[in-house]
Amino acid sequence: MKFLEDLVARGVTVNLLYSRLSPVLYDEKDRYPALMGSPLFHSKVCGMVHMKMFIFDEEEVYIGSANITNAAIGKRSRKAQNFEAGLITNSRDVVARAVRHFTKAWEKDCSGCPIMDDCCNKDEF
Repeated sequence: MKFLEDLVARGVTVNLLYSRLSPVLYDEKDRYPALMGSPLFHSKVCGMVHMKMFIFDEEEVYIGSANITNAAIGKRSRKAQNFEAGLITNSRDVVARAVRHFTKAWEKDCSGCPIMDDCCNKDEF
């Protein structure tokens, strides 16, 4: 959350699409008013999302298996680290495909979703 807050403070737009309301993110939101109140921070919840992708300025993309957790990025403990795989590329074709994929998920109409009652944007930040 601090990292995201620092990004918006530098003028970076952050669009965060995630699969469920993380208790960590939700419980911590009051500690980051500059992030939550920024017009540059946008978040959506969609229970159908499972992708792990970071797109940087529509010029580079990371696509991999890591969730945004301490165990996934090796910060939890030496005994509690996940084996993850991913790649970073600036291939124009791959980046364009990633942007289209993210945009499709971001703009998805949830009205016909089979799990609408269990998730989606009803509990957004």
